[in-house]
Amino acid sequence: MEIVTRERFATSNQEVHHLPHGQTIEEMMKAVGWKTDLRPWTYVSVDGQPVPAELWKVARPKEGRRVLIALRPAGGGGG
Repeated sequence: MEIVTRERFATSNQEVHHLPHGQTIEEMMKAVGWKTDLRPWTYVSVDGQPVPAELWKVARPKEGRRVLIALRPAGGGGG
């Protein structure tokens, strides 16, 4: 299963990980080293469909799916 991680949402700078299927999203986050303190600002999708944080402990993406783990865009600046 392909897991893509991005520490910035709108960037092409990313890491691609390959993990066996059958893991929950939370287990995948641990396996790729996603920092626990970033989770409140984390966005997760499976094949482009957002997955709410309350499902990360139970959701097990099917084999062949692409999982994205990224930081959500945050407001800032004086816009």
